[in-house]
Amino acid sequence: MTRLKKNSTEDKQPPDTIHKRKKRSAAEKTALADVQRCKEHGIKTHLQASNTRTNYAGHVRRGREWLASHFESSTVSETQRDDIFQGSLDFAFKDAFENVPNKCSDKALALYMSLKGFHENLSKTTVESIRSAFKKMWELSDGDTYRGKWHFNEAKQCWEGNPADSADIYDVLSSIKHKASAEGGDRTHSMVMTKDYMDRAFRWHQAACPLDIALQMIEKVMNGAQPSDICLDLEMRTKLTRHLKQVTFASNGWTLWTRCFELVKLQRKDISLDSTVLDGVLKTYLANETLTLSKCTPYFEIFLTNWKGWQKKVDKGQWEADLRSNHYKIYPRPDAPACDSFFWTMIWIKWLEIFHYGRTLLPNDFLFPAMSANGVMHPGQPISHDTVQKWINESTTGAGIRGNFSTHCFRRGGAQYWFMFAPVGQRWTLAKVRWWGGWADGEHVRFLCSHLMLH
Repeated sequence: MTRLKKNSTEDKQPPDTIHKRKKRSAAEKTALADVQRCKEHGIKTHLQASNTRTNYAGHVRRGREWLASHFESSTVSETQRDDIFQGSLDFAFKDAFENVPNKCSDKALALYMSLKGFHENLSKTTVESIRSAFKKMWELSDGDTYRGKWHFNEAKQCWEGNPADSADIYDVLSSIKHKASAEGGDRTHSMVMTKDYMDRAFRWHQAACPLDIALQMIEKVMNGAQPSDICLDLEMRTKLTRHLKQVTFASNGWTLWTRCFELVKLQRKDISLDSTVLDGVLKTYLANETLTLSKCTPYFEIFLTNWKGWQKKVDKGQWEADLRSNHYKIYPRPDAPACDSFFWTMIWIKWLEIFHYGRTLLPNDFLFPAMSANGVMHPGQPISHDTVQKWINESTTGAGIRGNFSTHCFRRGGAQYWFMFAPVGQRWTLAKVRWWGGWADGEHVRFLCSHLMLH
């Protein structure tokens, strides 16, 4: 039996072919590295909503700064360490908040949460957010390594799981929740910003600041006058700006039922409006003419990009119709001047464009930008939560309204009005209230009703 001899041309490969394979292999390795980087960037960018990422990054940064403050000196005495950590921990503690956790990470986080919840008396929601921030950081640090219950693996002689899922952390979290329940009660609830309170606060703004001057100036420019021809000193412009911003923010919060962090992050790109149509409606407003039915049908649309829970709906693959629950059509409400989000938003945009920027708002300009003491607006920086709270305190005190009002008061006030106090025939069903307010479909009816009934 003879063996067939293979063709030598098949055995031998030209040198060019070998080089091409090597080049192709190198190219494949480079491509895989690019894909890996692409994957990491995609997870970092889209796994969580941008607002959540920002909040979590802030919690982690502040936690690291707190921990580092106890190790600022290169040599920390045993007495100092005992004073801080009760002598039970070692110097691995100073690296406890790094991306890769160590044996002290759960204890460090438990101490930090205790500091915030018991000593600084921050809300249980804030403490829960701190835990979630560190948990997410450790989860993403090395695939599946730091996920699940935190425990010591005797076989491998190392710690595994997520430090934020340790028994110590859960004990601290439960204690803070019990503390909040015991001390809370009704007295920690914000009072509701009722429609009557909105009207009273609006009248205070009118008495404290000549808002009509701003309206007249905008009307003149819309009718052809040049902004440079209008005399407006810095002090008056700053005063008008401050009150216009407050009135606009309040009317939007009451109409959209937004949480504070959602509304302060609103940008121009989140508002869809056709100025060629809506400017005609605004001119009718400013001329003190009665809006006919045709003038009340135009609207603009607001999209709450930072709406709480929206990212989770996307993750669950819900229908487009469900995802549009954070899209709001805003119509004129001339019958309710204090709550007329349509009018005050249009006025506020005109005011910024004409008397501050001298240009149209850019897509990434915040609708409620921070303003420095000298009256200069910072379009790329939103106002803070503390600023909003200061506004609320100022307007309620000025209007003679007693009680504790938090930034949540507008959300509850608008919801309560449309569910209970709107004119007969205009009141909303509980299902509509839940949809407009973005409450979860599974939200317990008893909780939602209690949320609406509280004063």
